[in-house]
Amino acid sequence: MLKRSILSLLVTSAFLSGCGSDDDTPIEIETQNKAPAVSANFSPIVEKSSSTLAVIATDSDGSIAKYAWVQTAGPALAITGGDTAEISFTTPSIAVDSPISFTVNVTDNEGAVTEFIAETNIDRIETHYLLAGQVVGVQYASALISATVGSESASIAADENGNFSLNLAIDDDVDLSSSVKLIASNESSLQLASLLPSLEQLSGFITQAQSSSKILKASTQAVGDTPKISVSAVSTALYTLLVAENGGTEPTNIDAIKLIESQIDPNALIEIAAVVQILINSEVSLLPQGTTDLLSVLADPEQYNALLESIEQATPGVIEETIIAIVEDPALTPPLEAADVPSLYYQTTPVAASFIARFGSRYEFAENGTGQRASNFDILEFEWSINSGDILLTYSQDQGYTSYPMVSGVEGLSQVQKDALFAANIDQVDVVIENGHY
Repeated sequence: MLKRSILSLLVTSAFLSGCGSDDDTPIEIETQNKAPAVSANFSPIVEKSSSTLAVIATDSDGSIAKYAWVQTAGPALAITGGDTAEISFTTPSIAVDSPISFTVNVTDNEGAVTEFIAETNIDRIETHYLLAGQVVGVQYASALISATVGSESASIAADENGNFSLNLAIDDDVDLSSSVKLIASNESSLQLASLLPSLEQLSGFITQAQSSSKILKASTQAVGDTPKISVSAVSTALYTLLVAENGGTEPTNIDAIKLIESQIDPNALIEIAAVVQILINSEVSLLPQGTTDLLSVLADPEQYNALLESIEQATPGVIEETIIAIVEDPALTPPLEAADVPSLYYQTTPVAASFIARFGSRYEFAENGTGQRASNFDILEFEWSINSGDILLTYSQDQGYTSYPMVSGVEGLSQVQKDALFAANIDQVDVVIENGHY
């Protein structure tokens, strides 16, 4: 019975398979459209340059119909080719490295869209200055050295001898007349400072950083060839005088520094340097109670004079002794070398700020060791040389001139002689000075 049932089923199946159908159309299975594949690999681009960015788009089951680029971050760029695979633009001038990004929508022939984020960086062009030098003073071994030009800065720790070599990267658009400030900081509040007049004068410091991939406006120079910078009590004294004479603000360019330096009294400079040296050598704080900033104290005449008085009262004569020690210390006052002597030098009488010096001398120094001094009274020839760090002038002719001072101001006249001249209605006299003597 079971066998007959199976046979019947097979016959029925065969019969049905042999019969025709009213609809013989094959059934079609619809395939889904694939969106485009988009890729890109961007490298950083450089400011102030013509640049391009491109994406690679493919469509496995059709073709690419259109592109649409939209900037989403970074400085505004005027792009061309925003409806193509590649855009072009000119990068603007920037002060700091700036990221940029775009959204790229790629559409295929079936209307499928792939959104791609294109990101890269605009790198600024910069100059690297290798500032090598020493902070003078055992208290500043391993001190933190910071260099600043406007908003640019860099820092590094000095070694156990106070030596440092600091790479300062500066945007190429920074004014070359800008000054460079260096600060040495240790665990105390006694910061030492040095103010370099301008970037332009640091051409000997320019070097190319080996690790940088940026475009550098610089030439390579060995570390050993760079001029040495000194951050010391003397440089700190000069810095504070520049600030004080500039109305309490730091001069930021070489023109301001040159003008102020011409009005600085060398005696004031060496006195402040002695005060700084005393402060950093003292085992106890000599600054006014509650004061933590040495530089601001030194630049404030009222606070400085009070500090000066307290030091002298505590140890009479210590300032004068320290001045002598500084002058004799080659680390603080390096001996002058012939190459350091300027070809032209003006020596004028000290005057108050905004006043013009009416007297002085003009010195010319030739490389062959000869020179000339021109003053209000005469022109004299001399030979010059370096003697123990000082410029020694040897005149080849007698130095002499005639002046016409008031009788009351003539040295060497007794009061009886002055009274006799006044009685004769003589108010001025001829005074001939030869070789420094009346």
